[in-house]
Amino acid sequence: MAKRFTDSEKWEDPFFTELTNEYKLVWIYLLDKCDHAGFYKVNIKMLNFCLNSELTEGSILDKFNSRIKVLSPEKWFIPKFIVFQYGDLDDSSRFHKSILKTLKSEGVSTEYRQSIKKVPMGIDTPQDKDKVLDKDKDKNNINNDTNPDKDDTDNDRWLGKSFEQFKKLYPKPVNDCMAFMPFKAHIKTKQDFTDILRALEVYKVDKSVAKGFTKNAENWLGEWRGWLDMAKKPVREIDKYRVSE
Repeated sequence: MAKRFTDSEKWEDPFFTELTNEYKLVWIYLLDKCDHAGFYKVNIKMLNFCLNSELTEGSILDKFNSRIKVLSPEKWFIPKFIVFQYGDLDDSSRFHKSILKTLKSEGVSTEYRQSIKKVPMGIDTPQDKDKVLDKDKDKNNINNDTNPDKDDTDNDRWLGKSFEQFKKLYPKPVNDCMAFMPFKAHIKTKQDFTDILRALEVYKVDKSVAKGFTKNAENWLGEWRGWLDMAKKPVREIDKYRVSE
């Protein structure tokens, strides 16, 4: 069963709120039933059965004509799906590489890259608010490339490299799809990344890990600050001589 991120703000999005209840369900259904690369194998009969509706392919495409690309009578593509779920794709990731391979096999790779070239990671949603937020790299006349001390977690390249480093250090294989968004949510500054690595070092020597009970990375990321607190906790003199179990 695939688990995916959803955007709670869609309920304030004019595009979504102006849809009838029937078409709201259609849009959610398409986002749930498309594959990991945003491709939906057209099956209107099944859609109508699941939603208890009597819609036609034409009526659906008329309603979502700016958000669905028709590749063939059997296949549709939702371009913004990948942007929301994964952000900027990195071909060094095996999971992302499989998505890029699928895009290429369907003949939309070049078009897809052009469509997201200026879209910051995690900003646009599958509901597509028809707005693109350009990064302001020249803010305060500071060039981030020449100022390594400046926090720049909006920099997709830096964030991607940080995540890859975290994956290598984590004591269990990391599911990119499940772990990246929690990782991104917790890394607001470069100090956060330093702290998370420090917390990870404490967790890796915990007895539960030694016994093989390592948490999935996405779950550990929800509690990592507790491990950081343990790293900062001073060792009492008596603890130095306590016999471990």
